[in-house]
Amino acid sequence: TWYLFYADRPNIEVATATSPAGPYTIQTEPVLQPLAPTGTWDSYRVDEPYVFQRNDGKWVLVYMGDAGSITEQVGYATADNITGPYTPFAGNPCIAFGPAGSFDAGTVADPWVYEYHGVYYIGYTVSPTKSSPWYTACATTVDWQTFTKIGVILPLGTGEDAANSFRGALQRIGDEYVFSYTNDGYHMAIATQPVFMAPPDLI
Repeated sequence: TWYLFYADRPNIEVATATSPAGPYTIQTEPVLQPLAPTGTWDSYRVDEPYVFQRNDGKWVLVYMGDAGSITEQVGYATADNITGPYTPFAGNPCIAFGPAGSFDAGTVADPWVYEYHGVYYIGYTVSPTKSSPWYTACATTVDWQTFTKIGVILPLGTGEDAANSFRGALQRIGDEYVFSYTNDGYHMAIATQPVFMAPPDLI
């Protein structure tokens, strides 16, 4: 079965099909909807879902919550079944704004997850403001209770290479990590990194 998670504002929905080409059937009830009181971190909409199965068998939905006026931070919810019902983490937003002037002081959105040897790497879109330019940053967790920000992993670049990076996800293809993402003009782009690299010469 193929599961297509998507935003139908203000909710997150899921549709299923027996083939990736469809046809898809939309589940009657939303997977997740904004239930927080007005003005709190996700009361305006929930959006930009990324779903995966954690090592303990739980299904995890990471998403962006918006408090209105494009005030975006990242949270997650868990379920025993891929189609839900999903229960939001009590400590949301699990990745919140950084301090004023920091790389993620104004935008924390578009999450994706990659697990490696029990460490979960959460990529997310950041900006010191609520608007462009946007970069990709990363945080880690091992217990889904505490989260450590690493910092920006795909910066804006300079000159003709200066472009936004947002709404992406990471895959390993052979011996290469491939990060597909959206950049300026909503064009698609990729960035790559070898899985294996020689250690630096310490002599």
